[in-house]
Amino acid sequence: MSKGEVCGPGTPILNVVDVSRVKISAGIPESFIGDVTKGSSVIISFDVYPDDEFTGTVNYVSPTLSAVNRTFEIEIVMNNKDGKLKPEMSANIQVTKSNVEDVIVLAQDQIIDFGSEKYVFIIENDIAKKKVVSIGGRNNNSTMISSGLNKGDKLIIEGFQSLADGDKVQIIN
Repeated sequence: MSKGEVCGPGTPILNVVDVSRVKISAGIPESFIGDVTKGSSVIISFDVYPDDEFTGTVNYVSPTLSAVNRTFEIEIVMNNKDGKLKPEMSANIQVTKSNVEDVIVLAQDQIIDFGSEKYVFIIENDIAKKKVVSIGGRNNNSTMISSGLNKGDKLIIEGFQSLADGDKVQIIN
């Protein structure tokens, strides 16, 4: 527009944009949806600022899965008081899982999965004892045990596939 120029009805002449708080839309694969809820914290990075990490909060999680790309839509809000972030920038989202301390973590292949029952074998007084365990979460080949094992239990990690509860065993170093 120039000074004195006539503008037609409905033609925008100015856009007012408030970027002090930004909203990011993203698709989360269904395998991660259990880790994302409204209020979850996420770490956000932008290619244009490779050395910076930003924190945002999930404001919305779609209740339905997109049939097109098998993702759940989420919205993240974050502060942008310095105005570094601009509309339509691409972002990378990292879901922050809850931190858990003092847990027992086993390799997935150390757990016997027999239908709905998952168990391991420990040694008590040279006897193999079957211990039913509950799985708290998984990450790659690591499995968090939420119950069934105690710190200090002697886990059998070799030859356990052919054991039965009560079998006599010998520790070989």
